[in-house]
Amino acid sequence: MEWRRPLAGVLCPFENWRRIDIADNHAAEQWAQGIRRLVQEDYPQATRITLVMANLNTHGGVSLYKAFPPHVVRSLLDKLECVTLPSMAVGSTM
Repeated sequence: MEWRRPLAGVLCPFENWRRIDIADNHAAEQWAQGIRRLVQEDYPQATRITLVMANLNTHGGVSLYKAFPPHVVRSLLDKLECVTLPSMAVGSTM
């Protein structure tokens, strides 16, 4: 039996809050929808959100442009500060 499933997790340790989404894949548009939800629904009042993420090809502004019109992407990117983990750090704590 296969137990590995793609996970998308959002963790806010200072607020004791998290959201885990289980999906069939790591599609770019799925990631973009998660970012939109984080910025527009979970933290609409935030002026800056620091996003620490794995170095995957779906994690970037191009994925946002695949899912949304340019004016929506600009409003999302204006609030985000993206920090990418080194590839050797991803999965090393599992």
